[in-house]
Amino acid sequence: MQTAAEVDSPSADMLVQVSVARQLVAVAVRAQVTSAPDAGHAASMAKAFSTDTAVRVAGKAMQLHSGMGYTWEIGIHAYLKRATLDRSLFGSPAEHRKRLARRYASA
Repeated sequence: MQTAAEVDSPSADMLVQVSVARQLVAVAVRAQVTSAPDAGHAASMAKAFSTDTAVRVAGKAMQLHSGMGYTWEIGIHAYLKRATLDRSLFGSPAEHRKRLARRYASA
């Protein structure tokens, strides 16, 4: 059994990571809608961070729920599978980070 502190601290960290990911996605969408010149780079930044965050958060949620995370009643395993798949779609986070690195290296 876990204590409240063992659950609260990781949960707060996960909330912060998800909040940052949401903000990056919102900025990327706004850049795309307004046809901003850096829309592609904003999308790369959002993709790299949000998909890594999704896998990390789902994995940590699985750990926090112990064995219950693997059951259909809780269903966290489905989120982890989806996050892992989404991470590889449209380029890996590493590819997007390389794209961003090239942009800042040339600046």
